[in-house]
Amino acid sequence: MNFEFATAGRIVFGRGKAMELGGMVRSMASRALVVTGRSAGRFQPVFDGLKSAGISFILHQVDGEPTVQDATDGARHAHQNGVEM
Repeated sequence: MNFEFATAGRIVFGRGKAMELGGMVRSMASRALVVTGRSAGRFQPVFDGLKSAGISFILHQVDGEPTVQDATDGARHAHQNGVEM
């Protein structure tokens, strides 16, 4: 059996880190796709952090545990809107 496991190179967490997100990703892209659950308002600190860094974004809301169809729809949504990240 062949197996490959890739994980995040960097994980940042802690109080107020959502507001720092824009600065962390600014060098990677200027337009992002933000995927949320039903309660997108809970992510306001993320939205604020992106806005303060000059990163535009679009939302893709998913109800419940994401399905393959949700991922396909999100990818299509991102492509149609010129998302870079």
